[in-house]
Amino acid sequence: MTHSFQVQVELFGALRRFSDSGQVVLNLLGNRSHTTTVAAIRTEISKKISQNELLRSSVFADERRVLHESDLIENGAKLALLPPVCGG
Repeated sequence: MTHSFQVQVELFGALRRFSDSGQVVLNLLGNRSHTTTVAAIRTEISKKISQNELLRSSVFADERRVLHESDLIENGAKLALLPPVCGG
């Protein structure tokens, strides 16, 4: 059985131009433990961000760390989508 829930993704750097508010709220389907994966979130957000090359090279993070594609995300999570950066 699937369950609906929301995840808020704040956009940074070059990604901010894809939302007037600088964030995207995703309505997702999760499993019975009310979780989904970072990979599933990336797939869903790709429907809203037209630059797939930039999205592919960006990483998701929570308030503590950069996340892996297989990490589980819970209902109501607030994530950051960070584009690649360079500099010194």
